[in-house]
Amino acid sequence: MVKVVTEDFQTYTLPLVYVLHQHTKADLLEICRTHGIQRISRLNKDDLIEAMAEQLPSKMAEKMLYWDQSVYDLMNYMVMERDPIYPFDPEEPDDVEGYLLDESIGFAFHVERERFVLETLVVPGEFQRAFFSLNDDLYQQLVKRNTKVLRLTQGLLYYYGILTPTELAHFLNPLLDEPLVLDEIARIVAEMGHYTWHIYWDGERYSDHQMLNPDYTLAEREERGDLEYRKLTYDEVWQAGDPEFSTSTNEMQALAKFLLDRRPQLETMELIDSFFGLLQSDLEPTGILPGVAEFLELESDQDLRELAYLIFECYNNTPLWVLKGHAPAQLARSSLDNVYNLATKKKVGRNDPCPCGSGLKFKRCCGKN
Repeated sequence: MVKVVTEDFQTYTLPLVYVLHQHTKADLLEICRTHGIQRISRLNKDDLIEAMAEQLPSKMAEKMLYWDQSVYDLMNYMVMERDPIYPFDPEEPDDVEGYLLDESIGFAFHVERERFVLETLVVPGEFQRAFFSLNDDLYQQLVKRNTKVLRLTQGLLYYYGILTPTELAHFLNPLLDEPLVLDEIARIVAEMGHYTWHIYWDGERYSDHQMLNPDYTLAEREERGDLEYRKLTYDEVWQAGDPEFSTSTNEMQALAKFLLDRRPQLETMELIDSFFGLLQSDLEPTGILPGVAEFLELESDQDLRELAYLIFECYNNTPLWVLKGHAPAQLARSSLDNVYNLATKKKVGRNDPCPCGSGLKFKRCCGKN
């Protein structure tokens, strides 16, 4: 619910009690459930607000210990600026604004200012003071550590797709300056992973946001129990964890150029952005081809053959979650005597049809090098 206050009310220091009074009792009880405030359902609204005003600041201070840099930066701006009225669109908040709203740390208000009404994000004064009391050099280092954990987690999931908490800790800790216990990693990822890093948690495993069919990925891995996870360098994981990172292999760039040359539209860019996730799904390249060809309205056999070639090349040179971060061509180069068809699970001989689906013999396609 968006409320209206005047600027002379000093919106940026609105007391928590005032903010809570703008909500219904049902809204307040939902906030209590979110933050673990118990034994309050029978209280009248005034007593409920009093209990919340007493308990919420310390609970928010605890959440702040697991913030990343993006949330820290916004809160620091709102606390430290002389004019910290923060305009935003409550209908389309960004990731950080959405986090503050969903966690009832920030609230949407209309602020009357010089005959204009601004839609603003307001953080109650008690929460601002809790942040201010934490905000020293040690806390800022903690925020940097959290951000590093989240970025490296996202980078690992780019290559591996889905990991249990134990698996994540196994791969993550060697990349950190100091290893963290599993519970500490879990608290950091639980607090910020979904909002600002698009890391998903299904109650058992963390997964990349492009994961379409986790059951398929896990079943395929089970079939390859003797295949080790790809060994990754710190730089590989760090780069893949950049929120602006996109798959930019030569093969993916060639496919993107082909698509844009034939249909330079916004929908084409969206298709390119989703292609990495498509390659990770249970669709084989031959299953992806017809839909893309129809989207591009291709008619010539030459265009269809070129598109097929480009899709197969992307598939062969993209890290696949079912292969624990390995690309098919990478595995083929490392051991041409131990290449397996992803569909049949059977060993591929040099004179067998290439498992990529090109129709060529393996020795003249993915095995030619």
